[in-house]
Amino acid sequence: MAGPAEIQTRRAKCATLRRMVDRAKLLSLLICIGAVHAQPDHVEHVEHGPAEHVPIEIDTALEWQAVLDRAVESYPRFVELEARAREADALTRRSRSLFAGRPTLMLGYRSDDPLDDFGSAEYDVALGLPLWRFGERRAAGRTGASAVGEAEAAVAALRWEVAGLLQQILWDIEHAANELEVAADSVAIAEDIERVARRRHAVGDLPLEDTLLAEGVVLERRAALLEREAGLVDAEFAYELLTGLRTRPPARAEPLVEPYVISESHPLLSLAAATAERARAELALVARGAKGSPQLTIGPRRQRDPMTDFYTDSVGVEVAVPIGGRAHVAGEVAAAQRRVAEAQAERAAVERQLHAEVHEALHRLRTAERALELAARRADIAARHREMGRVAFEQGEIDLVELLRRDETALLAARQARELDVRRGRAISAVNHALGKLQ
Repeated sequence: MAGPAEIQTRRAKCATLRRMVDRAKLLSLLICIGAVHAQPDHVEHVEHGPAEHVPIEIDTALEWQAVLDRAVESYPRFVELEARAREADALTRRSRSLFAGRPTLMLGYRSDDPLDDFGSAEYDVALGLPLWRFGERRAAGRTGASAVGEAEAAVAALRWEVAGLLQQILWDIEHAANELEVAADSVAIAEDIERVARRRHAVGDLPLEDTLLAEGVVLERRAALLEREAGLVDAEFAYELLTGLRTRPPARAEPLVEPYVISESHPLLSLAAATAERARAELALVARGAKGSPQLTIGPRRQRDPMTDFYTDSVGVEVAVPIGGRAHVAGEVAAAQRRVAEAQAERAAVERQLHAEVHEALHRLRTAERALELAARRADIAARHREMGRVAFEQGEIDLVELLRRDETALLAARQARELDVRRGRAISAVNHALGKLQ
C-alpha cells in the first residue's frame, strides 16, 4: 500500500493533468475562433470557417494524376506558363517577318518661301524598310524555336515541382493519420485500464490513488489526441490549399524506380538545357543584330525648280548600311555571352543538386528500411509484453505503475514503427522525384 505522501503526490499529478486538458480544450477553441476571424488581406475574398476543420474524405476513385493536374492549375506560378507561350509565339512570328524591324513612313516638304521666294518646292514620300543581315533571320528563327522549347520544358518542370510538394503533403497527412490512430488506440487502452482499476477498487482490491492515477492517464492521452487531431487538420488544410480539393486519394505504395541514374530528360535538366540553348540563340542573334540593320528607302518625289511653274516627278531608291561602332557591338555581345555562361553554370548547379538529393534520399531510405525491421520486431514484443501485463494486473500480480510502464513502452514502439514506415515511403518518393519520375 502506498503511503500518505505518495497518495498526495499522485492526486496532485491527477489535478495537474485535469488542468492540462482544460487548457488544451481552451487552446483548441481559441484556434478555431482565430481561424474564423483572422483573414489575411491578400485572401479577403475567401471565406474561412468551420469547414476548414472538417476532415477531408478519401475518394478511392480519385486518381493521383488528376489531383496533380488540379494542383498545377492552382499553383501561383501557373500563370507564368501562359506568358512563356505568348513570348515564344511572338518570337516565332518575328522570325517569319520579311523585315528586321518596323518599317517607317517619311513625309517631307521643302520650300524657299521664307527665304528668297524663287518658287522652289519639293514633296517627298518615302518608305523605310529595315533589312535582315546575312544569317540574322535564321538566328531569329533559332531564337523563336528555342523559346518554344523552353516554354514546353517549363511546363514539365513546374509539374515536377508541384508533384514533389503534393507528395510531401500526402505523406504529411499519412504521418498525421498514423499519429492520430496511435493516439486513439492509446486512449482506448487507457480507458480499459481505468475500467479495470475502478472495478478492482470497487471490490477493495485497489487503493483510490491508483484509480485516480488511471483516470489521470486517460485525461493526459485525450489531450494528446486533441493535438494529433489538430495536426491532421493542418496537414489536410495544406493539401486543400495546394489542390483546391476537399477529397484526397487513398495512400498508395509507390515502387522504387531503378536504376538510380539522372537522365538528360529530367524536367529540371531539360529546362536548364532549354534555357542555355535560348541564351546561345540570342547570342547569335545579338552578334548580327547589334551591327545595325541595313535600311532600304523607296519613295516618290515631286520637285519644282526655281522661277518655273512645272513640277518634275521622280522615284528614288536608297540603301543605308551601318558601319563601324565596334565598341557598341562588343558591349551587347559581351552581355549576351554572360547570359550564356550563367545558363551553363545554372545547368551544372542543377545537375549537382539533383545528384545530392538522390544520394541523400537513398541514404534515408536504407536507414529507414534497416530501422523499420528492428522497430517492427520491437513493437510486436512490446505489444505482447503489454498484453501479458494487462492479464497480470487483472489478477493482481503486478501494480498499476508497472502496467502503465509496459503500456507506454508498447505505444512508443508502435509509434516509432509507424513513423519509420512513413519515413521509408517518403524516402522512396524523394528518390523517384529526384530522378525525375512522376508516378
